[in-house]
Amino acid sequence: MNKQRVIEIARSAMCERKPMATREKGYVFHHGLRTAKIAINLLDVIDHSPEVYPDILFAAAVFHDIGKGITPHNETGADMAGDILKEECLPDEIAAITQIIREHNQRHRATECTTASRIHQDADILDHFGAQSVWLAFHWNTVHEETPDQSVEFYNGEENQKWITWARASLNFDNSREIFDKRLAFERSFFDRFNSEINGKE
Repeated sequence: MNKQRVIEIARSAMCERKPMATREKGYVFHHGLRTAKIAINLLDVIDHSPEVYPDILFAAAVFHDIGKGITPHNETGADMAGDILKEECLPDEIAAITQIIREHNQRHRATECTTASRIHQDADILDHFGAQSVWLAFHWNTVHEETPDQSVEFYNGEENQKWITWARASLNFDNSREIFDKRLAFERSFFDRFNSEINGKE
């Protein structure tokens, strides 16, 4: 499997898509590529068993949200990715890639999922936190024409705190939780600083 070719195919398939008004055009591709890179880094520290093939994990992560906007997006995405990659990958590679995509949002039954799928599940969550969380918040505020004060209010609000608690509890590996905590510490420090500046403080 040629990783660069997989990226090029994914870019062509997803870079112009905008399945959600609250995300930038091509978000599903860029999120997928970031998730793929996180997944490979997690693989290095979590698991070295022969059942997890880096190229398979990478390709699945890049394509995992291709079905976003079509319910159920994991099943739809698996079918779409399998069809798109059938000329690039061997049948057993397609089977492994589509399984990860099908299981990527099945966190409620993570213990039944493959190690590769569980690594991907964590990488998918991690991409929504840290500096990326700041970007997501500001893009949301821009789309909805909300003020900086409203951004801080939402970040510190109950709904967002529930999301943070759920996300951390959904992680499968201690290494993932360590990364999560570092990313969360950064975004909290950012919003604390942002709030101080909004209120004219040093």
